Amino acid sequence: MAITTPGVLPGQLASRDAAARSPSQPEVAKADPAPSLCADDVTQQGVQAAQRSLADDATPEIDIEKVNQMQTLLASPPFSIDADALAASMLDYFQTRGA
Repeated sequence: MAITTPGVLPGQLASRDAAARSPSQPEVAKADPAPSLCADDVTQQGVQAAQRSLADDATPEIDIEKVNQMQTLLASPPFSIDADALAASMLDYFQTRGA
């Protein structure tokens, strides 16, 4: 059993709009609605907002008193570094932070 649709050629799909138009009426292009945002777009917008926030807050938090203490300590002659203790402290710090 063959189904025929007037005004539709084989291989074409019929739509409600096509059935409502007469052959003399040209098809009018419809404007696409505003694109909807997907999760990736929302995530990207959040990342960009965070980056802008960080860029706006460019003033680092520096403890000037601590900096002065370290400069004084480094300038003094009896200053020495225990490399093993420093390495162990660094390892402990970065391992507990999950870095």
